[in-house]
Amino acid sequence: MLYQKRKEEILNAKDELQIKGTTYYVSNDGEDTNDGLSPKTPWKSLKRVSEAYLNPGDGVRFKRGDLFRGNVIAKEGVTYCAYGEGEKPKFYAGKKDYADPELWELFDA
Repeated sequence: MLYQKRKEEILNAKDELQIKGTTYYVSNDGEDTNDGLSPKTPWKSLKRVSEAYLNPGDGVRFKRGDLFRGNVIAKEGVTYCAYGEGEKPKFYAGKKDYADPELWELFDA
């Protein structure tokens, strides 16, 4: 019981990190063509984060409750954290983002 309570506290802990540079937002509801500069115009993919020109002091905030697939190439001096309410975002690493619809094939059983 104590374990479960502590787990919930960790999963729902607030991020109070101060970002000195530019803050970028990433959400499953976003679009990679967005500027990523606000929760209303977030990027969508980890690929977009990895390709971004980020400077030391910048920060990337991932939306709580979202699940991200793929990989991020973290940059030195950049802060990576969460925003919003709920559980911290989940990251499922892999060589490909298998949630990408272009990798799917219609199958009729």
